[in-house]
This record gives sequence, structure tokens and C-alpha cells, in this order.
Amino acid sequence: MLTYFSQFLSHEMSFVPQYQEQVSTNYGVEHRTPKCCGVYNPHKECYPIQVLYQDPKYTGGGCMEFVRSLSVSYTSSVCHLQLLGIHREQLVVSTSFIDASNIYGNSEEVARKLRTEEGNGAKLLVDSHSSYLLLLPRDVKECRSSDRGCNNRCFIAGDTRSTLTPAISSLHTLFMREHNRLVDLLANKGWDSETLYQEVRKIIGAMFQHIVDKHYKPLILGEHYVKEYDKPYFEYDDTINPTTYNSFTAAAFRLHSMVHDWIKRKDVPVEGAPNLVHDYFRQDEYCDLSTDPVTRVLIGITQQRAQKVGYYFAHDMRHYLFSSSRNVLGHDILATDIQRGRDHGLPGYVKWREWCKLKPVTNIEELYSEMLYGAVEKLQMIYRHIEDIDLIVGGLIERHVPGGLVGPTFACLIARQFKTMKYGDRFWYEHLNFPGAFTQAQLNEIKKTTLAALICRNTDEQYIQRDVFRPVGNNNPLQPCQVINAEAQLDLSHWGALILY
Repeated sequence: MLTYFSQFLSHEMSFVPQYQEQVSTNYGVEHRTPKCCGVYNPHKECYPIQVLYQDPKYTGGGCMEFVRSLSVSYTSSVCHLQLLGIHREQLVVSTSFIDASNIYGNSEEVARKLRTEEGNGAKLLVDSHSSYLLLLPRDVKECRSSDRGCNNRCFIAGDTRSTLTPAISSLHTLFMREHNRLVDLLANKGWDSETLYQEVRKIIGAMFQHIVDKHYKPLILGEHYVKEYDKPYFEYDDTINPTTYNSFTAAAFRLHSMVHDWIKRKDVPVEGAPNLVHDYFRQDEYCDLSTDPVTRVLIGITQQRAQKVGYYFAHDMRHYLFSSSRNVLGHDILATDIQRGRDHGLPGYVKWREWCKLKPVTNIEELYSEMLYGAVEKLQMIYRHIEDIDLIVGGLIERHVPGGLVGPTFACLIARQFKTMKYGDRFWYEHLNFPGAFTQAQLNEIKKTTLAALICRNTDEQYIQRDVFRPVGNNNPLQPCQVINAEAQLDLSHWGALILY
């Protein structure tokens, strides 16, 4: 669950689109990603990954497709920057806050399309043909299914990557269900549909922020980095620029080594689970409606241990990323992440250690005390100079901070990013001193929220561990959902009066 919630959160915090070119067709103008390999005169935005002939998987060597991230140099207002010799910058098209925009969309236009009653209703759209509350499908050819009736069906959600894997789809569906559940419970307040929608959206956003800040973040960073970058109380700082850091988006928060070669389903043994390549943009889970697919997936990943953050990557992530089957080689996630960091012009690993005021290193032998066992020898085989080590490579193979899941360089970068997005957000859920803020009583109710409670309230599961980011054990036993619901149930009487904005 920690693995896929990390991915769900990364989609919420950053979306850097690749360059696309306009192509005229019989149906009008389409935007397509240019082809870079096997092309006589590739597009200037191509930056393909060259594969050596010695590669054991891509036999004979070759070329792996890679297109550069869209940059601000393509907007008319700043095209003169290139002429002035100013460096290239990338665009993040998501909001620079933890605000549940991946659920609701990051523009008014998208938000309206996700609502009922032609964009004016209080609820989010659902698939009316399903016996379960599922996201509304849309016709997109990249989504596929073994069932012909489900082919080309992707989900409509606030983020276009909502159908990437069944785990991501299930988290999107979970928050949609919670939104619609709260709309039903608050419908007796006498509010019009716009007020009802906005109030529930604000509650869902606060729940999401609370889960991230109080339950998720400490597991990633450990106690030391949480204390160093957090205050004992919330205080909005209007001098903070909450923009997403390039180093965060292109390296520090790419925790892809946690992903397994399969996604576990409830009551399905590991041997029976489909491999990961089968699950890319696959809709099979949502065609078999004999049981709730969201329950099957979410409970499955609460029972599956994540891989360690480090230099081992799942087989399907290294060789078959976004492939249609194991008969067709796909992308290599680590090679792609390294190339993305270079595309974005990130300084090397040792520069970031210096920026984070960590112990300086001047030669590769000094990294023995900093790196995971066996990592330094691999670095010596690959890099000629210590300054050449890519940020994502050096950051992934550091020894983890006490109580955390990443090394000190990534802990520093991630902690700083979370700090700016929290204390630079005037609408952060704990900020009580602005028009439209939660009351203290409402805030106390929000703080009851756990991800386990959201799962219990919106699936048919009966038992779950309180902390779904940790495996079941003596300190985290299974609990009846009835008990977890009682502990986290919001007292909605505190939302009795109309809130003026």
C-alpha cells in the first residue's frame, strides 16, 4: 500500500508532460509523441537512450524511445529566453499543493466534467452500468482487457494516469466513493449543490493532507527529518514559494524500486497473481464484477510487503515497462529515470549532498560508509568520476536514515518539498485563521481520519490493520472494520451552518 500510495501521491504533486507535436489528420489536429528510434531525422526534442550491444536483454543493442519534458521555451511569452542564453526549465501542469487535484482535476474545466448533472451536481460521476460504484470509463486505445467488451476503456478522473495499474485505479475509486458518501450524509444541510460539492471537496482534501502528513510522511522520512522540517504547530508562511522542486520530481520521489513484479489480490496466492506487465493499463479487474474489484486490489496490497528502496528493481520494471506482454520488450524504468534527470539538467549526486549540508565526499572510496552493501563497487564500474554520479543513482543506494525508507540525501529533498507544500499553503487543513477555514471542532473530526477507515467505509471488507502502510503483525493486528469505523467516524453535526467564502 505504501508503494502505490506513493505513486498516487506523486501523481497528485507533479505531472511533467513530454513534448508532443501537432499532426494534421483526416479527423483534425492530433498531438502525438514523436518517434525517436529508427528515424533518419529525429525530432529535436528526442533524447533516446542508446543500448549497448552487450546488454543481456536488449540483445544486439539499439535504442530506447525517450522524448524530452515539455519546457517553458515553447510558450510564446518566454521564447526569447533561449536567445538570451537562459537555461531550460520544465513545466509542471499539476497544482503545487497537496490538494487532491488528482481526484478533482487541476482546472475548473476538468472539475466540471467529473461532476454529475452536467457539471453542476454535488457528486462525482460513476459508471451507471456497474453494480459497484466505479469510475466512469472513457474510450482510450491504450487501455486494454482480455474481455473484448472492456477494451479501450480507461477511467475518467482528475489525473490522466488513473488507469496506469489496478492499484492506482482502486485508490482513485476509493476517494470518489468517499466523496459521494459524504455528499449523501450532508445532503440534509439545506445547501445548494455547489456549496455541498465544495464543502465535501474541502473535507476530502483535508483528509488526504492529514493521511500524507501524519501517517505517510513519517514512514518515508523517519523521526529525525520530520522533526527537523516540521514545527510543533502549523503556521502559514507567505514568504515560502511552494513550487515543486525539479530535484524532487525528477529524482528524489521516484521510489520505483519499491514496486514488485506483481500486484497481490485478496484471497489470490502469489502464484495466481498476474505479472506486472499484464496489469499496465489493464481493465480485467473491473470487468469481472462477481466481487468488488476495489476490495480485491486494496486489501491485496495491504497484505503485500513492498520491496526495499535501493538498487534492485523488479524484472518487469526494468525490461517490460508499459509493454503489452513479456513477448515484447518495453522500457527500463531506471534508465528512463536517469535520462529524465539529465534531461532536466539536475546537478550530480555529490552536489546535492553539499546542498543538504551532509558529510562531504571527495572520492568514491569515501562512499563506503554512506552506501548500501555492494553499491560502491557498482559505482566504480559505471562512473569515471564521483561528480558524474546521477542524483537518482546516488540517492537510491544510500543507507537509509533511522526509521525511514530512504537515505539522507533523498530524505532532505523530500522533507524540504513537503515543508514548502505545507507551510506555503494558505489553504492547508490545519490553518484556522482565514475566511472559509475549518473550525477547531471540524478540524478535530478531520484528524480522526485514517486510510484504513476510508477502506472500511467504502468497501465490503470486514477486517483490516489500523496502519495499512505497515504489514500485519503483533504491533499492527487485524481489527474489525466496525471498530475502525467507530474510531474514525466524522461527527457531521459540526458542519451545521452555511460557510461563507
